[in-house]
Amino acid sequence: MKLFSLFFLSLIFISQSFSKTNQELSGREIKNILKLALDFPDLQQYYHVDQLPSRCPIVIQEFGPINAKNIEGLSKFGEQVVVLNSISINANSTVGFIGVSDWKHSSDKVNINLYYPAEGLIMEYKFEKLDGVWHIGEAQIHETAFSSSEQSKMR
Repeated sequence: MKLFSLFFLSLIFISQSFSKTNQELSGREIKNILKLALDFPDLQQYYHVDQLPSRCPIVIQEFGPINAKNIEGLSKFGEQVVVLNSISINANSTVGFIGVSDWKHSSDKVNINLYYPAEGLIMEYKFEKLDGVWHIGEAQIHETAFSSSEQSKMR
């Protein structure tokens, strides 16, 4: 009986550990991760909202867990960040948006690839959760030249 109890308790522990590593991120966590990405110091020089006020509010393309509900309350430059789907971005010919080309989440790590066609940027972020708080582990910004056709493919 003790062996059965020990086996049963082990199964419960394993299943709880498994479910914790495969849990979806909460809206708050998604918002915090995006806030870190948008506020990354090396990215600030590319926003140009003083010279180009039409780039405010910041627009992010809807992608997987990145939606209006999950980032509610996220602001940049004193304005609420707006989430639009690809159809709306194309219909409005929005160039000053931040797109998401990849979002991978596993346990305490999130990898995100973003692009900012208005500035020809590709941003790669690797986040890690330490002591319950998300941090940028690595970040790289690549300057590239997007043509109009490449921009439309990425939307």
